[in-house]
Order: sequence, then structure tokens, then C-alpha cells
Amino acid sequence: MLIWAKDSLFFNIDKNLSKENFHSITPSVFEKIYIKDINEDILQIEYQWIDSIKISDKIYSNKAKNIICWFFNQKNIIVFFSNSQSEVSYIKNKLEKNLKATFSVLEIYNQWKKAYITQSQWFCDLITIHIKNEIVPYDEDETIKVHINDKKHDEIKDILTKKTDLISSLTFSCNHKFSYFYLDPESVISFPETINIESIIFVLNGVLNEI
Repeated sequence: MLIWAKDSLFFNIDKNLSKENFHSITPSVFEKIYIKDINEDILQIEYQWIDSIKISDKIYSNKAKNIICWFFNQKNIIVFFSNSQSEVSYIKNKLEKNLKATFSVLEIYNQWKKAYITQSQWFCDLITIHIKNEIVPYDEDETIKVHINDKKHDEIKDILTKKTDLISSLTFSCNHKFSYFYLDPESVISFPETINIESIIFVLNGVLNEI
């Protein structure tokens, strides 16, 4: 069972770091950081903080928040698990400042798209494209599912190149305990709630090995 946010975003780090660099981070007041090894390569960083809601300089409430990140030591890549872009930006800035490094988003979607168009092998299979309705693109109930098995490669290629703005996400299937995941044009990878950590590690390693 997935125990944190289902969305994940990959960042490249502009200088070589090690697990020790993360152990040396000192959180500020009202923040906590918990670090543990997932395996020999992956280090988990859980960052907790208090978010204060202010109105006219008065604090009306304090809300505890947290984000989990995985640092892949061999690839020098960090993955943030969060459904909130603002929370990712907040902790990203914190880590960049502490580590004196810069994180840049990995363009996984564009790399996969190039591989598919050129018919290069990828570690898992595209099974569905989710396309927004051209008339009401913001209505999720009107999203159209295009099943890959029903189309030829050139038809899928046309969708990927000519309907770029209408693609909301892609669904992939892996031959690993029937794992599947989603990838959107912003390079966010999402997992179903029932997925286990072993399958998440398999998918993330598979993606990183394609880079």
C-alpha cells in the first residue's frame, strides 16, 4: 500500500552528492528531517515543517506538513513525492540552500516521446493515452481514452505530435507483478494507491535507467 503522495517528480542535481551530504543537513526551527536507507542505493529523506496561516500579520492556524524524497545515490537524482507543487518548491529550495546545489526537472515525458516515435525500446509498454475533449478540455469527465492496441504506430505518432496540448496523461504497464503507472506532459509520474514499495522502486529504477 502506498503510504505517501501518489505523484512523483524527478530532479537532476548539478553536483555530485552522497548520502552523507543529506545526513549533514540541519533543519531550522519548527522543522524536522528523518533519514533512512531504503536499500544500498536509495536514501529516504522525510522533511516535516509547520505551515502557518497568517491574515494581517496574525497567525490563525498552524498546519503540519511533510514531504518524502528519495535520493538515488548512483544516478545523483532526487525524486519528490507530493501532490502539491508549492510544497515541492518549498522543500526543493530548502534542500538546494542546505546542499549548495541546484535541482532541475528531468524531462522524462519528452525523452519517452522521442523514444516511442523512433520506435526505440523502453522498459515498459504504453497502453492508453488520455486525451482532453477539444470543446471542454478542462472537464475530466469528457476525457477520451485511446487504447494503443486499437491503433497503428503511425496513428499514435500523430496523436503525440499533433495533439500535444490535449494529452493529459499516459498509462504504462510493466511486466513486474502487473505494475502500472501514469506519466503526464509535465513529467510527473503517478502511481495507483494499491501499489507497493517494491513496485515503485522497480518503476523508478526503470525510468532512471532510460535516461
